[in-house]
Amino acid sequence: MRLAYERMGAKLCHHRWRDAAGEIDLILRDEAHLFFVEVKAAQTHDHAARRISPAQAMRSVAAEQSYVEQHPEFAHLIPRYDAALVDRVGRVEILQNALGDFIL
Repeated sequence: MRLAYERMGAKLCHHRWRDAAGEIDLILRDEAHLFFVEVKAAQTHDHAARRISPAQAMRSVAAEQSYVEQHPEFAHLIPRYDAALVDRVGRVEILQNALGDFIL
């Protein structure tokens, strides 16, 4: 997953970042965005996507807010909540703004 973002020019900030607000699997940034990535693995990408719950999406938002408070140097970046889905053979599908449906 990380390599897919790095190919787009993003740089890793944290892997498995956590605090009292929650945990974020990957946090990356580019010139304009701060990517908060939830990684889910299952037999298929569809099954992996179904493992993302509304409660988990809300915890991701709370964790993002906490992260930015602790790292104000990233406050100017636009947050984006993605899902990286991994199937049983290791293929990765990145769903941009995947958590947005739960957050809005």
